[in-house]
Amino acid sequence: MTRRNFSIVTNVQSIRVGFCDGSTPPVESVPGYNRTMTTAVEIGSLIDRDPRIRGGRPKIAGTGVTVMRIAGWYKMGRTPEEIADGYGHLNLAQVHAALAYYHANSDEIEADLAEEEAFFEEVERGSQHRLPQ
Repeated sequence: MTRRNFSIVTNVQSIRVGFCDGSTPPVESVPGYNRTMTTAVEIGSLIDRDPRIRGGRPKIAGTGVTVMRIAGWYKMGRTPEEIADGYGHLNLAQVHAALAYYHANSDEIEADLAEEEAFFEEVERGSQHRLPQ
């Protein structure tokens, strides 16, 4: 059996699956997929960093939404569809790209999540000390 690499091409409306050599699997073997012509999106272009935005943390390109934020919602039990719906300006491909980045770089993102949690705990402790009794 010959192994073949897959590529995925997406837009907001549809997803196309094909082999990297340009051929496509038989339509009947890919349930739910259509044959609509779409523009290819390089998966790596969906995540970027900008030192001026969110401290240079990885984020969804063209937005201020960090991978850490998407991972946080995901870890709280939200589905990728719920996350995309909750933001409105994000599509499902962007959310999946953020989750792929999270899974491939979990040590980095988990450290960001832990740092954020520690910060909020410190703020909460400081607020409790200043409250009148």
